Amino acid sequence: MILGVDVGGANTKIATSDGSFVRLIYAPLYRNKAILYPVLADVKRGLEAERKGINAVGAVMTGELCGCFRTKRAGVLYITKVVSDIFKNPKVFNSDCAFKSKSSVDKAPLSFAATNWLASAQFLSEEYKNAIFVDIGSTTTDVIPIVGGKIKAKKTDSERLKYGELIYSGVLRTSVFSLLNRVEIGGEEYRISSEYFATTADAYLVLGYTNDIYKPAF
Repeated sequence: MILGVDVGGANTKIATSDGSFVRLIYAPLYRNKAILYPVLADVKRGLEAERKGINAVGAVMTGELCGCFRTKRAGVLYITKVVSDIFKNPKVFNSDCAFKSKSSVDKAPLSFAATNWLASAQFLSEEYKNAIFVDIGSTTTDVIPIVGGKIKAKKTDSERLKYGELIYSGVLRTSVFSLLNRVEIGGEEYRISSEYFATTADAYLVLGYTNDIYKPAF
């Protein structure tokens, strides 16, 4: 069985290749990066208790962007180390769409930063040769064109922001004031305060879309 790990800044996603275990685990690295150790350790213990053998581990990340890391490089190295400490010989996905060992990450860490969208797009491009892949997350939305089985999106976040392929709007952590200037209440328009009083999570919660988004690991 292959285990997939996606370490984000607020959530860590875990999935097995047989589909028997799929979890979105709230693990806010931006508050305490050390939380990643017990989260992944619990996942490993749980899988072992259920006698699910792990033959290989593949990892992607965006958590390196958190403010708890002084640099993106430091974040990539830290996350890779934690995953490597918990799981045996994990492979990390890079910007060339290849899984590499920890030693490769140590040599060129920035090429492994923020590649979760690329892994998903690469997987889909093998079946859908011409498509637009839209990945809506808790913080951002990726818009990835696939033409002739090739991923046509830019490789860096700055370039994707420039060309509209990366949009900082998600279903949980986007501040409301970044999306609109006014709201209508009782038929009257009111301006929005530029504070973090409300996020998109609040809006979707009121609408009934996020009642059961998080599940315990086991």
